[in-house]
Amino acid sequence: MKYLLFTIGQLLFISTIFTQSYNIASYNGLTVNTCSGNFYDSGGSGGNYGNNENYVVTFCSSSGSPLYFDFGASSSSLNLDAGTGDTLFFYDGLTTSDPLIATLTKSDDYGFSNPTVGTVSTCVTIQWKSNGSAADGGWSATIDCSEPPVCADNPPAADVFGQATAVCNLNDYCGTTSGYYGEDAPYNFGGTGGSCPLPDDDLFAGTLENNSWLKFIAAATTSTFDFNVTGGASCDGVQIGIYAFNEATKTFTLKSPCSYTDGGHEGIFSITATSLVVGDTYYMMIDGNSGSNCDYTIGANTGVATVDAGPDQSICGASVTLNAETVTGSGTWSLVSGSGSFDDATDPDAWVSGLALGENVFQWTTTDGLCGDGFDEVTVNNICLLPINITNFYGEASQEGVHLFWTSATNNLDYFTIEKSVDGLHFFSIGKVQQTANGSYTFIDKNPVFNDNYYRLIQVDASGESYESQVIVIPYAAHLYNIYEQHMYLNQEGNLIIPGTFQHDATVTLEIFDMLGKMVFTHQEYVNSNMALTEIQLSNTTLTGVVLCAVKVNGNAYAAQLLFID
Repeated sequence: MKYLLFTIGQLLFISTIFTQSYNIASYNGLTVNTCSGNFYDSGGSGGNYGNNENYVVTFCSSSGSPLYFDFGASSSSLNLDAGTGDTLFFYDGLTTSDPLIATLTKSDDYGFSNPTVGTVSTCVTIQWKSNGSAADGGWSATIDCSEPPVCADNPPAADVFGQATAVCNLNDYCGTTSGYYGEDAPYNFGGTGGSCPLPDDDLFAGTLENNSWLKFIAAATTSTFDFNVTGGASCDGVQIGIYAFNEATKTFTLKSPCSYTDGGHEGIFSITATSLVVGDTYYMMIDGNSGSNCDYTIGANTGVATVDAGPDQSICGASVTLNAETVTGSGTWSLVSGSGSFDDATDPDAWVSGLALGENVFQWTTTDGLCGDGFDEVTVNNICLLPINITNFYGEASQEGVHLFWTSATNNLDYFTIEKSVDGLHFFSIGKVQQTANGSYTFIDKNPVFNDNYYRLIQVDASGESYESQVIVIPYAAHLYNIYEQHMYLNQEGNLIIPGTFQHDATVTLEIFDMLGKMVFTHQEYVNSNMALTEIQLSNTTLTGVVLCAVKVNGNAYAAQLLFID
């Protein structure tokens, strides 16, 4: 028995020897790869730190799990002087230029709580600065690599304010007030309690022991969250506050009822923050009542901006306007399944054409803002793309223009509207064809552009219902019409120059259309066959923006081009 006790003592001694200690003065300027050990000030485990110190050390996880620093190793584990210069700074990354995630000062030295800095970082840079006056016992912290609790659908609440978890959807966020979470009282949080309506720090009527953090963007002047707090006999409820934070002054302001920061709140309940500014970021802190151990889930109810692609839609047609939420930052649309082309993929209210029959799924991905690269999807169900009685819709280029052909067997037809686009996105009406007796239809676009021409049909029934066809693309070759190698352009006087030589004397007609297909200018003049170019005065017109310039020679299409008129 004595031999066994001696062996255990030897093992404990050996274990103590091999428990690595990191004195910040000794490791100044170094990077340490570890998931264990003790972290001390320059005075080590028993001495004081010095005045005017400025040391930096970086810790990186050796396991791939986030780093965790526990300052509850002893009753004097955080013993700093009350002067304004004695501070530990924690940065998310390899340098002090990376984001600041936490600070520890004398105000975090509570007799009833243990500060922790549980990060979501695999590398943390710590800087220590002391002022030129009194020094104190410093700190003792254990280093670990520890994963936070697991939620079903979202990341859990954060241990420190500087890495507060963003609320980016309407699913539940989770946390616990035991184990992983320690005390975090940033900036003007006193953390020593008091009572409502005026706690000691005007922010929180409870004492901080094991709090956690979330953040969100307000989508309205009030925001409501639904809580479910559990834990059985070990749970005496939680205390909650929702706060605004002034980055310039580093101060918090309470936005939810003070009563929720005091006492214990259990079961299912809701909490509402008021007097919010739409688009601003707010913070929620959850703490166990007097250190009580509870589990909780939180669901965003109303007034919380999320990454939202908008409501699903069921339509009858090949185009639709999407409606993404924009409060969380800018974003980009992309096609997940089905088909569709965006007029502007960065517009949250983008117009999409070319939808396939059935479900078309689009994704809105935020590219900045609180939720980073968060995304959401929307489904557009196209229930009637091309009526089965429209067949053989095609087109052919000729000397006259683009001939469109199609057939329809319906007996309930009123007319067709023919729509055209020069970019595949913006369509405008170019004609109308009434029902025929034999069900065969044709239409000539005499003003095609010398590029791809996009066409679609809108079938209008006698009942007034309309159906949109698929889009067909007809290329139009410039050499068929003796078009000059140069293009139309505006000269310095603001007049339109039409380069080209004409084989015979001819009457030239210029027609200018806006992007809705409305003719906004027309001009006609006689030209000689030896003219190298034609100049048409536009300087006295009020045309602006993108227009379509169509040129006819003796009534036949000659050239067409999009121009921007400033």
